Amino acid sequence: MQISRSCYALTGLACEPPWTVNAGFITGAGRTLIVDTGANTLAARTIQGYVQAANPGSELLVINTEQHLDHIGGNYYFREQGIEVLEREASTAGKKI
Repeated sequence: MQISRSCYALTGLACEPPWTVNAGFITGAGRTLIVDTGANTLAARTIQGYVQAANPGSELLVINTEQHLDHIGGNYYFREQGIEVLEREASTAGKKI
């Protein structure tokens, strides 16, 4: 769902009542910031597909808002592609922010 000209929300990537998994991304000139990667590869690939449709060919950067699995489970998918993943200070892996 497009929130503004450059801000998108991806809701319902997975659902385990009463919770749903959400993510989002912000597009810029040549670069897109992905906010959270979902719980698994399927979620991460879905996010990447929406990003490619909204901002084709952009360089990707990932940031995690917290360390729960539904926010970081897709990190390895992006890392395998050489995409930088920024994580909160409490994390033991990745670049600290």
